[in-house]
Amino acid sequence: MKLIIKLIFLIIIIIWCKCKSEEINVINEDELIKTLSSHTSEELIINIKNIELKIQNNIKINEKIKNLSIIGTSKETSIITFSGEANGFIFQNTLQEISLHKITIYGDLNFIHNSNILILDVILNGAMNINENSINNESIQMDNFTYNSSKNLRTNCIQLHGNVEISNSSFYGSSFCKDSVLYYDGENLNSIKISNSYFNGMYQNNCLNLMNSASSNIIFSKFEKGKANINGGGAMRIRNSYIYVKHCEFEDNFSKSSGGVFHINNSYLFYAEDIKVTNSTASEKVKNIELNSIGGGNVGGVLFTSYEEEIGSYFKVTNGTFIEFNQENKNPSSTFIYVNKNINVTLNDCNIRNIRGITGYFIYNKGNTNIKLNNVSVEDYISQKETILFRSESTANMEKTIIKFDNGEIFIKDSMFLNIYYFTVTTDANYVNDYYYVDDSCIMDIGSGTNLYISNSNFNSIHGFIGFKSSKNTNINIVDSVIEETFFKNGLISIDSISRFGYYTIDNTEFNSNTADNGPIVNIIDINSKSKVIFNDSTFYDNSALYYGGVIFSLSNSKNMNVFFNNCIFEENYSIGVKLYDDYGNDIKIYSLEGDSVLSRIIFFIIETDDPNNAIISGQPISYCWEDICRFPVVKVIGNPGNYKLRMKLITYGTYAKFDNNSINIDMVIEECDTNNYINQDKDNIGFKSCYLPTCDPACNNGGECANINICNCTNTKYKGALCDEHYKLEKVTYFDNIMAVISLIIILISVFLIAGIMKFKKYQAVKSGFFINLWFYPCKNI
Repeated sequence: MKLIIKLIFLIIIIIWCKCKSEEINVINEDELIKTLSSHTSEELIINIKNIELKIQNNIKINEKIKNLSIIGTSKETSIITFSGEANGFIFQNTLQEISLHKITIYGDLNFIHNSNILILDVILNGAMNINENSINNESIQMDNFTYNSSKNLRTNCIQLHGNVEISNSSFYGSSFCKDSVLYYDGENLNSIKISNSYFNGMYQNNCLNLMNSASSNIIFSKFEKGKANINGGGAMRIRNSYIYVKHCEFEDNFSKSSGGVFHINNSYLFYAEDIKVTNSTASEKVKNIELNSIGGGNVGGVLFTSYEEEIGSYFKVTNGTFIEFNQENKNPSSTFIYVNKNINVTLNDCNIRNIRGITGYFIYNKGNTNIKLNNVSVEDYISQKETILFRSESTANMEKTIIKFDNGEIFIKDSMFLNIYYFTVTTDANYVNDYYYVDDSCIMDIGSGTNLYISNSNFNSIHGFIGFKSSKNTNINIVDSVIEETFFKNGLISIDSISRFGYYTIDNTEFNSNTADNGPIVNIIDINSKSKVIFNDSTFYDNSALYYGGVIFSLSNSKNMNVFFNNCIFEENYSIGVKLYDDYGNDIKIYSLEGDSVLSRIIFFIIETDDPNNAIISGQPISYCWEDICRFPVVKVIGNPGNYKLRMKLITYGTYAKFDNNSINIDMVIEECDTNNYINQDKDNIGFKSCYLPTCDPACNNGGECANINICNCTNTKYKGALCDEHYKLEKVTYFDNIMAVISLIIILISVFLIAGIMKFKKYQAVKSGFFINLWFYPCKNI
C-alpha cells in the first residue's frame, strides 16, 4: 500500500513537472553536465533511457533548480557511472525536492539539507551521505533500493540524518567501510522506519547503527552476517534512542567486544517482539530490555550464541523481561543463551515467562562457565522432552537437567523458579498422580568440582525424576530459601554412591508440600564418606511419599553418619509405610483383609526403644502389615538425652513360623535441650521432659508472646486475658481523691470561720458598710 501511494505521488510529481517544468532526455555526459549547470527553470526532469552515462568528475546541481528528478527506463538499462572512486552527485541545499527512479548509480550521493528525497527502484554502488543538523525537517524515502559499497574507504557506508523511511530494500556491507553499513543519527528529534528490508554485513560491518532517534520502528526485516568492529553490536548498535523491533530475523552476527545481536547503551526504550536469533556470538552487556514472542529454529541461542571466546568474556543482562520464547530445533540448542567456553553469564533483575522448547535449554554451556542469577524469576517453562534451564556438556548423560555444570560456580540469589514441567507425548512418559515426568530428568545436575550457591530463592511447582543430582567433589549450599509443591519421583536430593554424590549444606530453608514416590526431600540408595547432607534450622511441613519416607527414604546403613538434622521442625509429614522382605530379598505378601478376617493371618508389629527406662514411645506403637505394605504409626520418641535405637519388632508372624531375627533397629540420638531457645518440660505428663517451641492456637494478640502451649505472656502489653485481648478495669486514683478531700476540708473550715466572724462582728460599722462585699461586688454600695 505504501509503495502504491509513493508511486501515485511520483506520478503526480511527474505530471505536475511536465506541466510546469522542462523535461530533457540526456544521452551523454556533456548533455547531462550542461543541463544541470546551465538550466534556468526551478523544476527539471532528466530522462536517461536505456544508456550508460560515464562521468569523470563530481556533478554539482545549479542553484536555480529547486526540484530535480532523474528517471531511467529500468535499473538494468539506465546506468550512471562515475569514474573517480569518490566522485558522484552533490545536491546543494538550494534543491528542495530530489527524486531518483529506475536507475543504477556507480558513485556517491551527497545530500546537503534537501527537504524531500525520494529514491525508488534504484541500485547504488558507492556511498550515501546526508548532512547532519537537520534544519529543514528533511524527509528521506527509499523503496526497492539496493545498496553495495564502492572501493572508497570510509567510516560508514551510508550516513543518514532527518526523517527516514526504508522499505523493500537491501543493504550489503564491505571491507572498505570501517564500521556500519547504515549509520543514522536522529539528533533527538527525527525518526527512522525500516520494513521488509534486508541487511548483510558481509562479516565486515555492523548492519545498523542508530543514534539519538526519537522513534525507531523496525519490522519484518532480516539482519545477517553483521560484525561489530567498533563498540559492539553485530546486528544493531543503539544509543540514546527509542526502538521497537518486531517480526525480524537475526542470523550469524558477531561482535569482537559486546553484543552479538544488540548492543544497547543508554537507550530510553528497547522493545522486541517475535524475533528469531540464530548463531550470534559476542561478549554482551544488555540493560533495560524487553523481548516478547521470540523464536529460534537452528542450533544456538535465540538471543545470544558464543563459540570460541577469549578468557574473560561475559554475557550480562540487567533488568530484562523475556516472554514467550520458543526454540523449535530438535538438536541441543537454547531458548536464550548458547555458549561454548570461556564466558561468564550474569542475569540481574530479570523476569522470564512462558518458555517453550523441544529440547530447549535456557542457558546451554559446553565448557567452564560461571553463572550468576540475582533476582531472577523463571515461570511457566515446558519442554516436550526435558526441561533444562542450564546445561553443560562437560560429561556425558546430562540430557534432562535444569542446571548442569562442571568445574564452575553457580550463584542463584533472590530468584524464583515456578511451574517447570517435563512434558512428553511418547509412550516413555509416566503419568503418576497428575504429574508428568521423564526418567533421569532433574532440575539440577552438578558436575564434578562445581559449587552451587542458592540464597533467598523459591522453587515452586517443579516436576521431574529427581531434584538435585551431583557428582564427586561438589558443594551445594542452600540458604534462606523455600522449596514447595514439587514432585520428584525419586526425591529432591538423590544419592546412590555410584553416580550421585555431593556435600549438601541447607540452612534456614522451608520444605512444604513436596511429594515423591519415596522420600520427597532425601532419597538414599547408598551413601558413603564422599557424600553428606546437613540440614540446619529448617522446617519440613506437609511433605509426603506415595510409598515410603515422608521426609527421608534410605536403604543405606550409613545414613546416620552422613545425614544430619540440626534444630529442625517437622510437622504433618507422612507416608504409607514400610515393606517386609525375606532372607532372599523377596517382598513378603500379606493376605488382604477383604474376604479373610482371620486375625492369625495378619502380621502385627510394635515400635519401641531399646531403653524404655530413659526413652519411651508416645502415641499408638502397635500397627499391622496389609498386602505388601506395613503401615508405620504416627509416634513420638520422648526421653532423656542419649543414644538409643528405635526398634520395629514383630509381635505376630501371620502364616509364617516364628523366627528370632524379628526386628530392625534405627540409630537415634536425643540431644540436650537448648533452653535458651526452647522449653524443656514434661508437657505430656509421662515422666520425661520434651524439648519444644511454644505454640499458641489461636495466636496471642496485641504484642503478647507465646510462652508455652496455648499460654500467652501479656506482661509487656496493656492487655490481659488468655489471648492478651482483654482491657484492664479502670481503678480510682486514691491520692487524687485524698488531695481533693483535704482541699475541700480547708475550704469548708475557712468558710465556717468567716461566717462565725461575720456573725460575731455584725454590729460593727465596717461590717455593716459591706466593706468586704464592696471589694468583691463593685456595684453594691451598702448593705
